[in-house]
Amino acid sequence: MTLDGIADEVAAGKTVELRNFGVFEVIVRKSRKGRNPPVS
Repeated sequence: MTLDGIADEVAAGKTVELRNFGVFEVIVRKSRKGRNPPVS
């Protein structure tokens, strides 16, 4: 239930801070090109 609450707040664009644990927030970054190496 706690994780659902954190996920809902972060999905809404809010920052969630849990003291002595961490900060959950959405960070927008540029896209990058991924590579899949060939399988031998």
